[in-house]
Amino acid sequence: MKALKTLFALAMATALVGCGNRLPTQGGNGGAAGILEVMVEQNGQGVPGANVQVLDPDGRPVQDAQADDKGIAAFEDLPAASGYSVSAEYDGATGKQTGVSVAPADKTLVRVTLGFGSGPGGILAGSVKLASNGIGVSNATVEVIGTQIKTVTDGTGHYKLENVPAGAQKVQATAAGLRAGVYDATVRAGGSVSLNFDLYSSADGASAGHTLVTTQAQIVEFDQWHNPVAESKTGSAWSATFDRASGTILVADSAKNTVLESTIRGSVVKTFNATAFWKLGIGGLKAPRGASRTKNSTILIADTGNNRIVEIDPSDKKVWEYQTRLNQPRWAERLSNGNTLIADSGNNRVIEVNAAGRIVWAVGDGSRNVVNFPTHVQRLANGNTLVTDSGNSRVLEVSPQGALVWMVGLQRPMAGDDKGLRNPNSATRLSNGNTLIADTGNNRVVEVDTKSNVVYQQPISAPVFADRM
Repeated sequence: MKALKTLFALAMATALVGCGNRLPTQGGNGGAAGILEVMVEQNGQGVPGANVQVLDPDGRPVQDAQADDKGIAAFEDLPAASGYSVSAEYDGATGKQTGVSVAPADKTLVRVTLGFGSGPGGILAGSVKLASNGIGVSNATVEVIGTQIKTVTDGTGHYKLENVPAGAQKVQATAAGLRAGVYDATVRAGGSVSLNFDLYSSADGASAGHTLVTTQAQIVEFDQWHNPVAESKTGSAWSATFDRASGTILVADSAKNTVLESTIRGSVVKTFNATAFWKLGIGGLKAPRGASRTKNSTILIADTGNNRIVEIDPSDKKVWEYQTRLNQPRWAERLSNGNTLIADSGNNRVIEVNAAGRIVWAVGDGSRNVVNFPTHVQRLANGNTLVTDSGNSRVLEVSPQGALVWMVGLQRPMAGDDKGLRNPNSATRLSNGNTLIADTGNNRVVEVDTKSNVVYQQPISAPVFADRM
């Protein structure tokens, strides 16, 4: 496959163009398809980063996109038809246009104006699901803590709370036999916020649903109420990931030139690269910054100081290595197709290589304009790739074709948040669709939903990695 050299052409000061995210079932329609452009406005001005969704005449989602720096979202190859509806949302303000017609081989422009309702409160809506399998939990109670506002989920696990007082609210979801889920929400009068809860059972483990935060001095486990429940000191850790099956964490400790498997309280279970000559294999680890376990129980290590990715088996034996023109790689993960996805930070690119070491996919052209020192990368279930674009202070989701699907940071700040992102070092897509970000420069970990609302925020000094346990 020909490697994709660039994600898009842009200058640093230019916002990225929103691109439609078509459902897998929708294909080309030849001459029976058209283009729909949606201009999202508020107070007479375009709204960059607005979330736009197109629904077909039967009310089913067809495409979604973020508006570009002018407030325009483009949807291509829509089947020609009448009766489409378009909804848009940003920072709690919403707008809708119905009865939209798309003509074949033609472009249709629609304007959607955002506004807030007239009521004194806002709306909270979303779902409650089992974290283990994504099945909706019926009859779960969802309540705004400190108020009398509550409801129960329907048969599919969905809920809606109306007239929620404006301001910062703490919202809890509970169900029999499951641990409570808690989120923070900033509600605006007349606006709406979506909260999707994943609930865990006791069988998921005592730490299930907690947040594991790595700083270079310590690793801390926080419960859903923001209480620190366990911690350990480190030499200079750059990542710690949790393995629910074993209850241990995998730590890349650059100061000790090693990868550790340990308990959250710091008791070492196993050390990798423990000998000076690495079992006579020569060339031990040097300042590793990332470590992830594969489905085959091997460990992929971003051996940053040696400019390579190395894979070792449980006996600490090297079984695979890639180092062709890498520069300060910070993360690698093994994909379901057997390829390896790498954040090649110093080369300002993300690459996917096969077992033979051939690049089969890439984002970034080496300059800082596309991606700038990417520090973490994750291949998503939908085939897209989540990139922590640290040097540009943003998180990107890109399609296999290199098109932008979603972004937060830079010109698309988080809704209701005045900090944005500053030098984030990791971003992980969670099972509920939200994204957990180690916002290093702002001294916090944040979780944002698909509409870029902050629904969880944990203050901590200079976090470099965050994982949901």
